[in-house]
Amino acid sequence: MPHDGRMKCTLFVSALLVGMPLLQAATPPSLEVHEWGTFTVLSGGGLTQVSWYTPERDLAHLPPFVHPGIIGKFAMPNRIRMETPVIYFYPEKPMAVSVEASFEEGTISETYPYGSLQFIPGSGMGMRFKARWSGQLRPPTDKRALALIPGITPGEHEEPYGAAREVPDAWIFESDLKQLPGAKEPLTQPEADKFIFYRGAGNADLPVQADISRDQVSLRHHPIRELRHSVVLRVRGGRAGWATIAIPASEDPTENLYQVSAPLPEIDRSLDEVEAELAADWKQALAANGLTPAEASAMVETWRKTWFREEGDRVLTLMPRAAIDAMLPLTVTPTPSKLERVFVARLELIAPQRAEMLAGLLESVAPAEVPDGLGFKIHIPEAVLLTSVPPVAQAITDAAGTSPDLRALDGLKFGRFEAGAIDIAIAQRAQSLREAYSRLSYRRAQAEQRRIRESLAAPVDQPATAGGGG
Repeated sequence: MPHDGRMKCTLFVSALLVGMPLLQAATPPSLEVHEWGTFTVLSGGGLTQVSWYTPERDLAHLPPFVHPGIIGKFAMPNRIRMETPVIYFYPEKPMAVSVEASFEEGTISETYPYGSLQFIPGSGMGMRFKARWSGQLRPPTDKRALALIPGITPGEHEEPYGAAREVPDAWIFESDLKQLPGAKEPLTQPEADKFIFYRGAGNADLPVQADISRDQVSLRHHPIRELRHSVVLRVRGGRAGWATIAIPASEDPTENLYQVSAPLPEIDRSLDEVEAELAADWKQALAANGLTPAEASAMVETWRKTWFREEGDRVLTLMPRAAIDAMLPLTVTPTPSKLERVFVARLELIAPQRAEMLAGLLESVAPAEVPDGLGFKIHIPEAVLLTSVPPVAQAITDAAGTSPDLRALDGLKFGRFEAGAIDIAIAQRAQSLREAYSRLSYRRAQAEQRRIRESLAAPVDQPATAGGGG
């Protein structure tokens, strides 16, 4: 029996040793995935996000090879823009990979390589779609794969797209898609790039909120300590000022602090100087929170002009990871050994006094005289009489750009948020407009009552008798 036991043990060990290579071969190769992106919202006073849109002329146009989604990003106003997320891959060796992304309370609007869009049941009128990619990961030096990456015309589309390619170690994603939906012919070659690119828009509420007054900015999140890096920036006419928003440190996990305020920086420095400082500051912050130095540099170079040079007031803050995962679910197969997701929230702020100045300007551009039908007249801004939808806001913007020149007025330059700022200004005057209409209705009612009283008090003419006077 002892001899049989030793023999069985020897056979078991031998079988285990023989099977070890098979077990090792079955272990999937490691995969590391990094993603960065931006959520952009607009606030018109208070901590509330407002719907806004970007006119065609102000869009950061993408290269022509980028695919539009089923629902255009700028077809209608939305409360939030998910701008330029890119996904980089770092596998141990060439491998197949699939990716699926969806935007809670929003939809994917553009992709490259092409992402197959699938309707999400139960999403109602929001028409939410998720995007799915499948393909192969090729080494960054693979000449055949590099030749598949479409070129970008120098000086065109470089900032919103091309800068993201400046990550030498990122592997190339080569799509498995053979033919685009609706196309009559198959693709002549696979679509490929140094990353997966997508973006979208929706009506989700950003968990980070900001507000601005005459002398301070407020930042809110619960809990506030999860905001790892936040700055406030003000830009006017080639001058700028910025400051870090200090987040109190707390070791108490039950600490309920959810809002901080900071004084507004003076707008007294060269814009070029401020831009350089902020670029260095954000490259360091992004690298400290999960991106490689090359990725951090690529993200900043993609956004430095719009983040740091656009006219206006804004807060830039790193999003908490839990908020990113909740708003933008992402699934990668095989499961990465490490998944870094670093997003910046851009909270564009239209201070109440600036919106009031703009509302006054709009009133002076094209006032409309509206008769009430009873001899009374009331002056109402034409801008307010019209429904505040994108084509109207565009028309008002064009009108204001000619007489007087909206873009030439100090303090009233809003960049690509100009149409949104106009909507906010119109909304600010909505209450006064309702009051004006109430007064008008009251005067109409009074006039009608006077007319009735006067008609009742007037003497009644007696009808002439037949044949009278003859």
